[in-house]
Amino acid sequence: MDRLSGMEGPDWMGGQRIDQAARACEMLGVCRIRGAHADIDDLTMQQWDEAGVVGMDAVSQGPEGIYRILEDIVRETTIEKRWGGAPSALGRIYDWLQLKKSKQDPGPIQDVVRNFVVDHMPIEPGTVLFGGTVLKRKRHTVATLSKVSRLHQITLNRALVITGLLADGKVFRRKDL
Repeated sequence: MDRLSGMEGPDWMGGQRIDQAARACEMLGVCRIRGAHADIDDLTMQQWDEAGVVGMDAVSQGPEGIYRILEDIVRETTIEKRWGGAPSALGRIYDWLQLKKSKQDPGPIQDVVRNFVVDHMPIEPGTVLFGGTVLKRKRHTVATLSKVSRLHQITLNRALVITGLLADGKVFRRKDL
């Protein structure tokens, strides 16, 4: 509203077009309120407005606020659907930014979401994600870490469980692989 009135808005939002900022707010809000895989085609104007308010609260705080809302979305999705990577965890947000069906430039939200995904999920270097190439892996699965470390997956898994580095603490057995 400040920008429409000719005033300054939140810094992060000021570096993009109003339509880009509004769409980022709506998409983040919809996925937070209705789930990552919400059916967005049937939303009413009131539901879009509610989503925009929730998203605006996060987006107006810049990348930190966006990370927090993405963490909430991913947490809820992984509770419902277990783990299936970035497309499963981010649902409509992933589709919007990766598939770009609308041909509209989503703006700087794609860089923030790409950084979030690379920081939180095992993404292979060289992967093209939201219009940019991932240069460095920051997260591993037991399988990918086993490959680069040349340790057997069971040995690596046990070491990670014993040291407390594996989140769920489940020890693999040969039958699990």
